[in-house]
Amino acid sequence: MNFGKEMMSADDVSRTIKRLAMEITEVYKKMDSVVVIGIRTRGFYLAKRLVVELKKIGGGDVDIPIGAA
Repeated sequence: MNFGKEMMSADDVSRTIKRLAMEITEVYKKMDSVVVIGIRTRGFYLAKRLVVELKKIGGGDVDIPIGAA
């Protein structure tokens, strides 16, 4: 695995997270049934960023659980 090549830019990752959050809010109208789990270690930080976007879009006052596996 070559770690020297960039697969996605920071802007690409941000855009992807926002789009994923929008798709989740389209499917799940109520955020109280959503749980976000990231695969350790970097996946947890990605999950945290996704929850921030989910709260911005449609559930700012809802607690969305975050976990790591």
